[in-house]
Amino acid sequence: DIFVNRFVSNRNGKTPFFLFNEPLLNTGNLQRKKFLAKKTSYELLKKIKVPRTSLAQIFEQHLPPGRKIDFLSLDVEQSELEVLQSNLWTKFRPQLIIMEVLRGDRENIGQEPAVKFLKKHGYRITTILRRSVFFSKE
Repeated sequence: DIFVNRFVSNRNGKTPFFLFNEPLLNTGNLQRKKFLAKKTSYELLKKIKVPRTSLAQIFEQHLPPGRKIDFLSLDVEQSELEVLQSNLWTKFRPQLIIMEVLRGDRENIGQEPAVKFLKKHGYRITTILRRSVFFSKE
């Protein structure tokens, strides 16, 4: 494994990262930060800035030439579409993708923007679990 200390994004620059007294709740999502600060007793300790990079840049820098991507797992706390948009889909096409999808029931999961994006790029849903959806190349 390679650890890349960056936010994966389709935008350049830096993004705020909110650190709570419960590390499992740390987030870069402003809406989530507001929800946690308002609706829970957890304490916001500090805010830091983290550089952004694209998924394509990560693959360019760390994927050996000629190596294919068998499996991609996305659990990015409701930033799936932004991460997917940052890839170069004509060059980097994982065989299988598992993605966390928190909103949407089984019947309407195809309406989720990130799901629509993957379908547009030639992926189909193969399995739906409680919070995760598997996609494979068509």
